[in-house]
Amino acid sequence: MDLAQPFLREGLLGAIIVSLGGVVGYLYREIKFKDKLIMELQDKRLLDSNQYTISFTSVAKEMVASNRDAVNAYFLMQKSIDSITQILQSIVINK
Repeated sequence: MDLAQPFLREGLLGAIIVSLGGVVGYLYREIKFKDKLIMELQDKRLLDSNQYTISFTSVAKEMVASNRDAVNAYFLMQKSIDSITQILQSIVINK
C-alpha cells in the first residue's frame, strides 16, 4: 500500500486510480491462470491425439497384413484349382 499512498492523498481521482490498478492486477492474474489452463488442456489434447494416431496406425498395419494374407490365400487357391484342372485334364486325355 506504500505505492498507493500518494494517489490516495489526491482524493477521489487517486482512489479511482488505485482501484483501477487493483482491477488491472486482478485481471492480469486471471489471464495468466487462464493461459496456464489453456496450455494444460492443449498438452492433454496433443497427448490424446498422439495416442489415437498410434492406435490408427496399428489398425492400418493390421489391415494391410490381413489383406496381404488374403491375397496370398487367393493365390494359393488359384494354384490349387489350376493343379486340379491339370490333373483332371490329364485323366481325361489318358482315358
